Order: sequence, then C-alpha cells, then structure tokens
Amino acid sequence: MAQQKFDVVVIGSGIGGMTAAAMAAHKGYKTLVVEKLPFIGGRFSTREWKGFKLTSGAIGVEVGGVMEKTFKELGLDFDVRQEEGMRYRIGGQDFEMPKRGGLKALINIACGDEKEADRIYGLIRQGWKWQEPPGTLTFQEWLSQYTQNPKILGFFQGVLSAMLGGNIWELPAHAFIRFQTNMGGYRAFGVAPKGNTYLMNQLADVIRKNGGDVWTSAPARKVVVESGTAKGVVVQKKGQEVTVSSQAVISNAGPRRTIELIGSENLDRAYIKLVRDTYVPMSVMWLQIASDKPLLPYHGMLVPAEARRVNLINCPTNVAPELAPKGKSLLIVGAAPKSMTPPHDFKGELELALLDLKDIIPGFDNAEILMASWFSGDWPVLHTMPGHELPNKTNIENLWQVGDGAVPQGWAALPGSTLSGRLAVEDMERRLKPEA
Repeated sequence: MAQQKFDVVVIGSGIGGMTAAAMAAHKGYKTLVVEKLPFIGGRFSTREWKGFKLTSGAIGVEVGGVMEKTFKELGLDFDVRQEEGMRYRIGGQDFEMPKRGGLKALINIACGDEKEADRIYGLIRQGWKWQEPPGTLTFQEWLSQYTQNPKILGFFQGVLSAMLGGNIWELPAHAFIRFQTNMGGYRAFGVAPKGNTYLMNQLADVIRKNGGDVWTSAPARKVVVESGTAKGVVVQKKGQEVTVSSQAVISNAGPRRTIELIGSENLDRAYIKLVRDTYVPMSVMWLQIASDKPLLPYHGMLVPAEARRVNLINCPTNVAPELAPKGKSLLIVGAAPKSMTPPHDFKGELELALLDLKDIIPGFDNAEILMASWFSGDWPVLHTMPGHELPNKTNIENLWQVGDGAVPQGWAALPGSTLSGRLAVEDMERRLKPEA
C-alpha cells in the first residue's frame, strides 16, 4: 500500500472543504484534497450542456460577505456579477424588498391589515431583540399563536423556503430568527459569469501553488485514527489504496458519511447519537430552463409567496449572458416539496412545480427544460436543517467537519459553508504547526 505525507487532508471539494484547504495552504500547511467525483465543487460547480453553463446546485453567490472576503485575502478574482435583489409576488403583484424596513413593509402588504401586521412584526422583533422562540416550535406553530391569516402564512412559506430551503411547518422558529440576526437575509448576491467552477478552480490553484494537491476520482475509504486522534486518510486512487498520513483531517463529506469513514468503534456514543438525532438532510428540486427570450424581466430573484411548490425564480442570463448560447436565456427555478424528508413523489412534485410556472410566467409552454435535479438523501440541498446545526469539531482530536452539515448557528448555504471552513482552519492553526 503506497504512502504519502501531508499536513492536512481535506475529504470532499465542496465550498467548505475548498475554503478550508485553500486557507490552510495559504498559511503554510501542505494540503491535499481528495474528491470522489471526477470534478471539484460538489454542489457549487458547473456542468456544460447544449452550450449552457448549468449549476450543480448553488444559484446565488453572496456579494460583500464571507466568501468574497476569503477570495480577497487569498488574492483571488472574485468574479461575481451582482444582481438587483429580491422581489416578492403577493396577491398577483410583484414588490421589491426595500433596503430599509423591508420585512415590515412586505408583512403590511401581505396582511392588508395594519394592526395585524404590527402585531406580527412585533412578535418577530421580540425574537430578535429579547428572546428567540423555543426550539420545540416550528415557525408555523409560533406564528399561528398570533394569526391564522392564510395570506401571511403563505408569504412566510415563500420567504422561509426560499431563504432556508424548508417549509414553515418543518423549520424551527428560532432558525429564522438566528438567520436574520446573523446574516440579515440575502441582501446582496450575484452569479459567476464564467460559472461556479471558475471560482473553485482558483481555490484549487492556491492549494497547488503552495505545495499541495487536489485529487479527483479519488474517494476516501477510511480515516486513520490512533488513540482518539486523526492521523490520516486511506484513499482509493487509480485502483490502488493510498495511505496519506497527516496531522489533521477536515471532512466535507457530510455528517453521516464522516461517521462511516471514522468508524463507530472510534466514536463515543454521545457523538453518534447527536449526529443521528440532528442530521436531517433537506430536499429540494431545481429546474434549469432554456428559452429564446428572458422569461423573467428582473435582474434578480422572484419569490412567489402563494405558489404550490415553486419558491424561487431567477434568470441569471439577464446579468450574465455568458451562461447561455447567443440568443438564448437561462431560467433557474427552485421548488420545495411538501416534506423535506423522504419518501418523495418526484413526478408529482414536478407536475405541481410546472403548474406554478405556467401560472407565474407567460409563455412558459414554449420553454425547454434542460435539467430537472432532485437534491435529497446523500446529495441534499442542505445536510442539516437550519436550527439543528452540528458542531465544527468531532470527538476525534484534529478532525474537523465543514460544509452545510456543520455551519455556525444562524448561518446557511454558501456563506455558512465558507465560514465553517475558515473556522476549522483557525482552530487548527491554534493547535498545530506545519511540518510536512
């Protein structure tokens, strides 16, 4: 069995893993990334199809946040073209989110009753300023104490499923409060005109330029553990098992797969129970649709607050025409299923999403569905439901977990995954010095 030595081995090349790897390499640690797929990026990558640059998952890149900060620290080109914010379709009309007092203004529109709107906003403000809701209540249970108005419930279903990927009858109430407190919602975002892979390749270049490497089609088989400490990873590379020794291991493989790689015999039962009780991979559907002209007039996203399933619509080619062949337009649609957890009726959910699009978008019948993607199980939209975040550390010394299965409380998606990678490296730097 071949052997190699690095300071750090990162399992998985999603944004959390690549952030951690690039930051570690930049700080002088000889770093190896091992990825089971033939390409890097995971759900933040790009696939070419019929001349279109299609996303493998993520559709909005935060501008001015932790990801842009990371790229600037590493001296990289953060090539993201900003869009114009979010609009909400309420009662058949589209309203732009104001820069100040936006949520309160939209609640007023959705309610149509100023007193009821004040009461609801007061409840949310209390969660921000005084005491967040108990973790035992879903957002719908919490809100239903103050209103049964189907319009306001429909509005918040649209908002929460678009921002956090889940339904108000499943998401904990405090997840929304923490998200708004820590991230302030998605205020500024954009698209990568050269595709998401362009950004990920820059992180890979940092790793290689600092003496490290990135292996694709190289699945991790086992984390080597000795006396409760991570000592490396066994990797399948070109049909051969390679043992890579290291001071530290960072896993971006997801909580369940990380436990399998460590081996339950090396973990205490309390940690295994924590993961099993907390791990709720969330499901969603993405549709990527081609048309001869833009199907959405906005240079930003639309959240339809009263749809059956569709929770997010974006036409990225309005700001980045490079993502489509000349004379073509790309539309990306998100749809939240009735339940975030299996079993799912994929065909039925798709039919409901298409009915929504026919209602929302004039001329949709002439569009072509390029790809219908179902994110679920081991390839979810998020590995852990917001409000049920897992810790960065495992109970194996020098083994950290990153990605959307281990984001800090109140964070989610790309920003949360990026931050998890940074935090793991900051903690590692306090404990270990480069040796390899």
